[in-house]
Amino acid sequence: MSSIKIIEKLPINRWSEYKDLYIKAVTNEPLAFSETPKEIKNKTKKEWIKELQDSIDGNSIIIFAESDGVIVGMGTGSFHRFEKLSHNAFISSLYIDTEFRNQGLGKKIIEKIVKLISKNKKIKNIFSEIIETQTSSIKLHKKIGFKIVGKFNRLFKVNGKSYTEISFQKEI
Repeated sequence: MSSIKIIEKLPINRWSEYKDLYIKAVTNEPLAFSETPKEIKNKTKKEWIKELQDSIDGNSIIIFAESDGVIVGMGTGSFHRFEKLSHNAFISSLYIDTEFRNQGLGKKIIEKIVKLISKNKKIKNIFSEIIETQTSSIKLHKKIGFKIVGKFNRLFKVNGKSYTEISFQKEI
């Protein structure tokens, strides 16, 4: 295995690497993120930089996996912005380049996101939603202590096909 490094705060000057991996994720794995390749390609440089800056500032979480200087994986987390729901956080996405899967990177990224979210003593719950066909991600979340709390039938639709999402919760 090559040298893998987990990056908590990707420098702003590497914004295009973030963009490139994100586009690769939504193009190669249509179920990996909510956006479509078309929606992502319309994002401006300013928007990509703002997302990284929000992560650096602690308003959101973006964790990267790097192999020999190349970004090969990422995961995102966010905090709820409304006061009544501000004790909740979310794991929004996880993507690992195909050639780097099954090496524990997804687990390292999710554990890092959970650790960073848990630093905020106000947070009591972490939620994640996973499409039911993504069995490795489902197993990973269960292994890390997430519990299934429900499901949304036909919530996600890609290329005319509907998918059910399973809702997970981890209490802090």
